[in-house]
Amino acid sequence: MHVQGIQDDNDNNVGTKVTAEVNINDAEKLKKGLYGTCIECKQPRSHYQWCQPCERKQCEKKIKNWTSGDKKIDAFLRDAQYNSTRPQTFLEWIPFDKLENILDIKSENKTSTIYSAIWKDGPRIWNQQNEIHERIKTEVIIKLNKDKNDDVQIKEILNELKIYLDCHTQESALLIQFYGISKHPVSNDYFIVKQFHKNASPLTDYISHNFNNLNWEMKLHLLLYLSEDLKALHNAGYVHRYYKNPSSILVVNESYCAIETFLECKALPLYTDEMDGWYSYKAPEILVRQPYTKASDIYSFGMIMHAIGTGKIPPYYFPSRFNHFSRSMSYDICFGLRPHIPDNVPKSFKNLVERCWNTEPDSRPNIHEVHNTLLNLWTSIYHNKYSTSLNLMYLEFIAADNNKDYSKPNSQEMITKKAENGNLEPLEMITKRAESNDQIY
Repeated sequence: MHVQGIQDDNDNNVGTKVTAEVNINDAEKLKKGLYGTCIECKQPRSHYQWCQPCERKQCEKKIKNWTSGDKKIDAFLRDAQYNSTRPQTFLEWIPFDKLENILDIKSENKTSTIYSAIWKDGPRIWNQQNEIHERIKTEVIIKLNKDKNDDVQIKEILNELKIYLDCHTQESALLIQFYGISKHPVSNDYFIVKQFHKNASPLTDYISHNFNNLNWEMKLHLLLYLSEDLKALHNAGYVHRYYKNPSSILVVNESYCAIETFLECKALPLYTDEMDGWYSYKAPEILVRQPYTKASDIYSFGMIMHAIGTGKIPPYYFPSRFNHFSRSMSYDICFGLRPHIPDNVPKSFKNLVERCWNTEPDSRPNIHEVHNTLLNLWTSIYHNKYSTSLNLMYLEFIAADNNKDYSKPNSQEMITKKAENGNLEPLEMITKRAESNDQIY
C-alpha cells in the first residue's frame, strides 16, 4: 500500500497546548465524588472509568517510551494524556506496525482515500468488574490525503484533535471517538486513527436509500443525536459549517447521526469571505458576507431537519452553470425562499424547522432550545408507544406515519416574509430574479 499526505481545509492558527482546565460542572462532580473513588489511590475519580492522579503517574513513567518523530505532536499527545479526565480524551501515539489488515474502503477523490484497519493492541476498555483498563483488538478507520507538506499536515491534524478535546471538556461529549495519531513509514505521512463503524453511511446517502422505512420516532432520534454533537461544538466555542461538507454527517447503525470529522469547524469569532460550498445549506447572512455565527449553523441544521423529515435532498451545485446558479440561489434565499414543507409533516416539527430558517439570525433558536424541543418531540412518541394515555403531539406524529405522501408540488413554496434587517440585501452582482424554470430546489 502506497499512500501520501493528510489533508484538512481548516486553516485556523492553533497552538498545540491542550487546556488543563476541567469545566465547572466536571469540577463540581469531582469534588463531590459522584464518579466514585479509585481503588488504588482512594481519590475521587474524574470520570467513572478514570482516575486522573493514577493516569498521570502512568504517563510520567511511560513518557520516554515512545515518540512520533515530531516535537509538536509529541508535546500535544503527552499534554492530552496528562490532562485527560476520561477515556475519550486519552489520545495515543499508535505505531504503524500496530495496524494490520489495512483495506481501501472508499476513495473520495483523487487526493483522499479512506481505509479500515485492525489496531492490534486496541484502545483501553474499562473492565467494570475488576475496575481496570484492558486493551482489546479493535477495527479503526484512517483517512489518508495527498498533496500536503509536513507543516500543514501536522497543523491540521492537531487542530482537529484540539477541537475534539475541547468538546469533551464540556458537559456534552461527541459520539465518534478519536484514538490518536500514526504515521506511514514509507510516505512519512501522519494521520488520525479513530473509531470505525461497519454500519455507517453519509446522511444524504442514507436518506436516499432508506427514507421510506423511517418513521417519525426514528427521524427524531437521528436529529436528537446530531443536535448533541452540535451542542458540544457550540458549548466549546466552535461552529460546524455544515454547508462546507454535508457528507461529514454519518448515520450509524440506523439509529443515530454523528459528526464524523471536524475539518471545516472553526472557532468563533469567525469572519470569512468564502463563497464556495453547498448553497442549499447556507444561511442568508453568509450569502451577503456577514460574520458566521452559531445561528448560521442553526439555519443549516434546519435544512438537515427538512431533509430527514421529508426525504427531499436539494441539489448542491452545478459546476457547468455555477455562476448563474449561485446568483439565483443567493437572491431567492435572502428574500425568503425556503424548501416546501408538505402538509403531512407534523406541525410541531414544521414550526421548529421554520424557526431555524428565520431570515434574522437573532430570531433563530439556539442549539440548546433545538435539542430540548427535539427531545420533547421524540419523548412524546417513545413514552407513548406502549401506553393508552395518548397525547395530542403523539397522535400528530402517528397520523404523519400513516400518511407518507411527501410528494412535492409543481412550484416551490415561497415564504412571503421579507428580511427585516436592511443589511440583508442580495449580492451586488445580482440584478434580477432567475427565470422560473431555474428552480433552486
